[in-house]
Amino acid sequence: MAVSPAPDAEARLSRTLGALSDPTRRAMVNRLSQGSATAGELAEPFSIGLPTVSKHLRALEEAGLVRRERHAQWHLFSLRGQPLAEVNDWLRDYEGFWSGTLDSLHEYVHGLVLFFRRPRAARVVGAAPKRKRRG
Repeated sequence: MAVSPAPDAEARLSRTLGALSDPTRRAMVNRLSQGSATAGELAEPFSIGLPTVSKHLRALEEAGLVRRERHAQWHLFSLRGQPLAEVNDWLRDYEGFWSGTLDSLHEYVHGLVLFFRRPRAARVVGAAPKRKRRG
């Protein structure tokens, strides 16, 4: 089982996951993964006003996912990778769990396939399917 992160790392992880919980913010992160953009460019795919876009960007900034740079009268936003790397590290701790769960599911489904390939008369509910011996 995974070890809990330190309290400050836990707070950062919570802020990052909270910021990513909104589909509009996830779409903005996805867009910023392709390169920097202005608030107006980030607003284009959505039917929301700039004040709402600013609120979303502020949430992403507070989580450390986005960096704002001022260029003349424009604010240019770019993606910061560190918070995403921390989420990735946290999720990696559960990889063994998911791998084992998926392996178990695969075995179960394989057993069902073998069961239903038998002639109807040979099916016994609750009986494990016979496996061919190797060798």
